[in-house]
Amino acid sequence: MEWKNRPRWVRWSVEAIVIIGIIVLIRAWQHQDMTTGKVPTLSGMTADQQPFSLKADARQPTLIHFFAPWCPVCRVMHSNVNQAAEHYPVVMVAVQTEPEALATWLTEHPDDNPNTIINDIDGEWFKAFGGKVLPLDVIIDRQGNIVATEVGYTTTIGLMLRLWWIEQ
Repeated sequence: MEWKNRPRWVRWSVEAIVIIGIIVLIRAWQHQDMTTGKVPTLSGMTADQQPFSLKADARQPTLIHFFAPWCPVCRVMHSNVNQAAEHYPVVMVAVQTEPEALATWLTEHPDDNPNTIINDIDGEWFKAFGGKVLPLDVIIDRQGNIVATEVGYTTTIGLMLRLWWIEQ
C-alpha cells in the first residue's frame, strides 16, 4: 500500500511522532550545557547600583530570568515574567546590554515589579548557568538547587506552574 493511500490517522500519527522527535532533539541540544545542582555563587550590582549576591530564598522558589532588551522573544515574554514576579521572587538578568540601553528599557517599563534587575554586560552570569540562547529561565528551590531550566518563550501559566510545583 502506498504511503498516500494509508488512512489519514496513520499519516498524522507518523507526522506527529516525527515533530515530537524533532522537538525533543532541539530541547536536548539547548539544555546540554545547562548548569545543574547548586546555584553558582555570583554577585554584582543591580541596575540601581546596589550590591547583590545570588542566593536562595528560604520562603519560596526563585525565578532567574535572563533576557535582553534587544531580544524579540524576550520582549514578547516580558509580561509573563512580570506576572510571575507578583507572586514569586524574580531576578531579571539583562545579558550583554549596555547600561544606557538598560536605563532606556527601565524607563519604558516603569510598572515592572521584579525584585532585582542585574546588568550582566559581559555575560558572566549567563555563562555560569550554561546559557546559549535567550530568553533563559532558571528556577531555584528554597535550598539553592537549580530544579528547572527553560530556553525560549515560556507562558505565564508555564512559569507559574513550575514555581508552584517546586513550592509544594
